[in-house]
Amino acid sequence: MFGNVIKNLTLRSRYKAFSASPAIAIGSLGNRFLLELPQKDYPEEYFISRIRGGRSRLIKDWNIPLYSTDLRGFLREFHYDLEDSSMLKPLLKRYRWLYSEMNDRLRELFWPYFLFHELKTLIVCLRYIKAGYHEDAEALLRLSLLSSEIKDIFALNDLDTAVRRLIELFSKADTGFLDGYEIFHKRGLQELERFIYGRFLQYLLSLRLHRHIKTFITYQIDSRNILNLYKSIKWEVVTPPEFLPGGELSLRELERILIQRDLKLFSSLLKRLTGLSEGSVEDLLLKGLSLRLKKRSYEDNRGLILHYLWSLYIEFRNLGTILTATGIERAELKEEIL
Repeated sequence: MFGNVIKNLTLRSRYKAFSASPAIAIGSLGNRFLLELPQKDYPEEYFISRIRGGRSRLIKDWNIPLYSTDLRGFLREFHYDLEDSSMLKPLLKRYRWLYSEMNDRLRELFWPYFLFHELKTLIVCLRYIKAGYHEDAEALLRLSLLSSEIKDIFALNDLDTAVRRLIELFSKADTGFLDGYEIFHKRGLQELERFIYGRFLQYLLSLRLHRHIKTFITYQIDSRNILNLYKSIKWEVVTPPEFLPGGELSLRELERILIQRDLKLFSSLLKRLTGLSEGSVEDLLLKGLSLRLKKRSYEDNRGLILHYLWSLYIEFRNLGTILTATGIERAELKEEIL
């Protein structure tokens, strides 16, 4: 029965290809959504030297923080500000500093990466407003790279108005974002989050991206499709997921595995994408991207920068895992470190 439902739905309505309005110049969405920080115009060689220094300070041996009796003391040596167990704030600070050190040419290249991560800030602030934690949203936004226009929207402290204004702002780049307001009212904030991320990834593919950034974006699309496929099979969801076009993986292949509900075929597909097979689906996807970006880091300076930015995200994610773990054996927790 499940297979027939899926088959009928996919035959009746093939997943829609991206149909954005004509793409505006690269960087325009970034300029509208990210802060215009003072331009230092450092030579790229200077910035690369800072990146190499930063790479040397990344945590190499995760056994040290895992088994440390004074974890917060260990982290203070890395100059991480730990007001609470969340690692989002120190990551925002580090990303903001790195963006401020970039010249215009590098900002023009890497703004999609920074804005992709700032979408998380945006969603978290919407959740804060929904829960009435307005001061928490303000504290997060002070550290964020999100533009003053975005921060003014959140200052209204009204969830419905904030969502409407954000959707209107996004739609200036791509009119497809206009669907977000109806999605929010009919299906809630969680579905709006999925929509914004998916639409943003599709929007980026309509632009002329540097090849390393395009690798990052297409992998994100594949990761989301893989996770949606896995959840649908594991939880026996009747309604088929909406797979995003633009990734490496064929939509037809994803649909075929969905119809057959074959976890062996799914595992084979996952291994082909990540090159890995042992671990949870989400962890394998993250590790697979780390491996890809590490290879790109040996190709040129732009690859080096992207790998370092991603490595910072993984480092903070690992630290957050350790800090929030309670009652978990260290050996078991070690398996969750990427």
